[in-house]
Amino acid sequence: MRLLEIAVTCCNLNAKERSHCHADSATAYRTLLAIDRRLDEWVADLPPRFAYKRILAKPLERDAFFGEYDVYRNHVAASIWNRYRCIRISACEALLRYESLPTEPVRTNVVQREDVQQRGRRCLVQMSGDICYSVHFYLHCQGGSEACDGDESPGLTMYGGTALVVPLSFAERACPALSDTRTWIRSQIGKITERTGVTPAKIPTDGHEVVDSPN
Repeated sequence: MRLLEIAVTCCNLNAKERSHCHADSATAYRTLLAIDRRLDEWVADLPPRFAYKRILAKPLERDAFFGEYDVYRNHVAASIWNRYRCIRISACEALLRYESLPTEPVRTNVVQREDVQQRGRRCLVQMSGDICYSVHFYLHCQGGSEACDGDESPGLTMYGGTALVVPLSFAERACPALSDTRTWIRSQIGKITERTGVTPAKIPTDGHEVVDSPN
């Protein structure tokens, strides 16, 4: 299934939740579990050209996330990965909301053997961190993995800032409130706004968001 189709399913589910149009919570819960599986399948089916690697930053390299950053083949690959991460954050948040309902949704035998809440929280932490690891690449790598340097050009910074502001907003919401990660994200958003004039995305805090159309 294409990432766009998964995103549409997730957004429709969130819209129904916001308008209280769910037939029952168990159906919505099963749909979220299906979305989770489809996202796993999407990652597993990605061709090799979307692979990326995490490397240690050199002493003078800026905007690395706690001393590391990810390198992608090009900015298209990085953007697709961050779109996936935003969708996964949205799905995990919704799943955790249903887990917290007074009447617990019906679960399959497979789900009964897994702590869904812990999986959801781990997912939020991982997706938030992975978005942060992409920041240096956007701001300092002009063509792809072979063109990273320590200085950003004005044009590249504008592109990188525009491409990062929505994922960083998702990442900020997904990580713990009083965490070093959230402090780092806010610092990066502040830098992007100062350098480019791009302001943080207006994303609802209740998790009912719209994701830009993934490829």
